[in-house]
Amino acid sequence: ADSISADADGNVAVVTEAGELYLVRGSEILAKQSLKKEGKSYHSCAFDASGILYAGTSGNSIEVYQIREDSLWKASAKSCNELQKINALYVSEDNKIFICADNGAGYLDEKRSYHVIDTGNFNSSIESMLVDYQGNLWFTSSRLGLLRLSRSAFTQLNYEHNDENLVVNTVTMWNGNYYIGTDSGIAVSYAAAGSSSANSDHIQKLDSDSMELVNK
Repeated sequence: ADSISADADGNVAVVTEAGELYLVRGSEILAKQSLKKEGKSYHSCAFDASGILYAGTSGNSIEVYQIREDSLWKASAKSCNELQKINALYVSEDNKIFICADNGAGYLDEKRSYHVIDTGNFNSSIESMLVDYQGNLWFTSSRLGLLRLSRSAFTQLNYEHNDENLVVNTVTMWNGNYYIGTDSGIAVSYAAAGSSSANSDHIQKLDSDSMELVNK
């Protein structure tokens, strides 16, 4: 078997070397899925905490199955855009599903929207990953070795205003919002301050939608 995952109810999903997906309980085979008619194959599988099964394919998609009456019921398929050949799926403690592929990595967030992970030149034959107790992401590649991605202790906040002469003097955070002290008053950002997924582009987009300037 190339990939195995089990749920809390004793169901075991197995992806074989032939690229077929099996659902097993005990010594009984309950269901079988194949993508041969579509010219594809399964390469990986993983149950999330709610018992939903995710099966990575040789293409750029992840098929989503529910277990109903001891059978596999296809609920949907998630596109991974540029990624090809989903080698491994890893379900983290915060319910994200990390994706290892032949040409890069990505993840499905809690709402199961796809996001790409920038691994730089480490983008070939990524075959497994894990998240350690510090939140670092570790990726392995059969061609490139080992990559660790660490979350920055800093958050970059871009604040744009029409007044080019506006000077920012101080910044603080309270109740999840940024308070920016300027020569013209106080700007309040209702962005998700401190979010681990926040980056400069994300913050800037939210700022442009939700900044309020309180003039003196």
